[in-house]
Amino acid sequence: MGSVAVQLARLAGAHVSATASAGNRDYVQSLGATDVIDYNREHFAARTSKFDVVLDLVGGDTQARSWSVLKPGGTLASTVSKPDPVLGNHVGATGKNFATRADEALLTTLAALHGSGQLGTHIDSVFPFPKASHALARSMSGHVRGKVILDMGAYRSSGPEADRRRERK
Repeated sequence: MGSVAVQLARLAGAHVSATASAGNRDYVQSLGATDVIDYNREHFAARTSKFDVVLDLVGGDTQARSWSVLKPGGTLASTVSKPDPVLGNHVGATGKNFATRADEALLTTLAALHGSGQLGTHIDSVFPFPKASHALARSMSGHVRGKVILDMGAYRSSGPEADRRRERK
């Protein structure tokens, strides 16, 4: 989600600051971030600059500290949990919780951006369906660069159901 958010914000003309480990600095800059904060060396909340929008993909204490870097009138958007409106009121900012939803027009726009090369997708790893638990563990590790793919192709072409389909032909 973060990699797409960085790219879309940059395409919209925003100055993008992002948090990442030092090992991911070049990757995040290649996505469009102009400022990368190494979260192992610096707390983003210690920054004196204020932001119009903060995208929280972590929640918990990270979300609570995010309020401190917002400008008055800014927005804290979280995919994890609904931001505390009381904390938002203290800094004059608004919190939003959002989740993905089916939207044909938006998906068409995203597909066009991807097709033109303006929006990229990095694949971290691919797992065959029988290794779904490994794919989930990789995804939940918190150290994924890009998308974890679960390949259903091999599963559909083998096993008892596939044998029955071949017998019917």
